[in-house]
Amino acid sequence: RLRTVTGVQTCALPIFLGSFPNLKTRLNHRGAICALFSFAQRKNFLPDGMNEAKKTERPANKTVEPCVVSSDDMKKLLNECTDKRLVAFLVLQAFAGCRAAEVMRMQWKHIKDDSVVLPPEITKTNRRRVSEMPKNLIAWLAPLRGQSEDYVAYGESFRCYRRSQQLFRKAGLKRDKNALRHTFVSCHLEKHCDPPRTAKTAGHSLAVLESHYLKLVTKSEADEWFNIFPP
Repeated sequence: RLRTVTGVQTCALPIFLGSFPNLKTRLNHRGAICALFSFAQRKNFLPDGMNEAKKTERPANKTVEPCVVSSDDMKKLLNECTDKRLVAFLVLQAFAGCRAAEVMRMQWKHIKDDSVVLPPEITKTNRRRVSEMPKNLIAWLAPLRGQSEDYVAYGESFRCYRRSQQLFRKAGLKRDKNALRHTFVSCHLEKHCDPPRTAKTAGHSLAVLESHYLKLVTKSEADEWFNIFPP
């Protein structure tokens, strides 16, 4: 089967990679194909040297400014949400900086009194991370503690995605992947003016903070973000 895969017409590779409009997706697929061809060379299914996969053009992934959510839109979103587990899904992204995929794998045992402890098997980077729990997040999660379910939110990605899409449409907002996390990082950085502290709780490097999140929001907007409490 490997001989068949690596023996296909290599002129089709640029066409296949070009079918992905997202540059990041195209880059990921190219990396996987290059790894496959390199493996085939190690197994002597292909001759040594520059293989056809590596000859394809490496797409340049342009940096796009992170999308942030206003405090008014966040309040509107939470006011429209009547599903307690979906509320937890939203506030852990917005006020603890967790990624959506991390929240879906998170269990109540990971949420302590003053922090959210993310083990390596949950995080994107496979490294343990401890996120701060501001007062408004504690208030939002307080009524949900002691639930019979192990998972804080829905453990199935399709349920989380579908329900969150419905909620955003109901609130008249456009859903942007991890926009709530991006807003948290921006507001935390502006509120505390302590880049190492923000980098630690968000799991980012200082260089990423400076190049992506610096001055995306004002000080007043950051203060307002962490003053969104349940009614």
